[in-house]
Amino acid sequence: MKKVVIIVRTSTVRQEIDSQREEVIKYAMADGYSLDEIEVIGDAGSSAIKLDERYLENIQKVYRVIETTPTIECVYAWAIDRIGRREELLMNFKNFLISKKINLKIKNPSLYLLEADGRVNSGAELAFSLFATMAKQEMEQKKERFKRAKTRNQKEGKFNGGTETRFGYSVENGYFVINKEESDIVRL
Repeated sequence: MKKVVIIVRTSTVRQEIDSQREEVIKYAMADGYSLDEIEVIGDAGSSAIKLDERYLENIQKVYRVIETTPTIECVYAWAIDRIGRREELLMNFKNFLISKKINLKIKNPSLYLLEADGRVNSGAELAFSLFATMAKQEMEQKKERFKRAKTRNQKEGKFNGGTETRFGYSVENGYFVINKEESDIVRL
């Protein structure tokens, strides 16, 4: 039985992933695949920039499924950055699929890697490289914005997140305030 793999991913568990999964499943079904021919791999809270444990487990599972299932015809993803955000990882993944003659179809922007006869779609290969670089650049810009915001919040006395505050302080309405009881202990 022919099969396809769908890759879904969000960086944090707070991000909604169900609509991404549903859209890509519909995309594969529009190509004629049924639900029992589709294997969805991935989950929320899988950081492609940090290459955290969840992300690495998911991407390794994709490779394993492809290696052990000779009837995989295509890999689907909502966007290139759902596969990864590291340029070298994305290029290795693309080359792996080409070597296995497995198509890659991206929903947004619409892109397919192989022609019907199995040849590489040269325009798509170029676009893939461009989008892989853009995914990496976007993440680098995001990290810089987060860093600037964190520094700005720190200067303004705003809480930057996390699970603990310094002893002697509390957080109210997003700002650090002196905790009277704890601060007395600190002074002692």
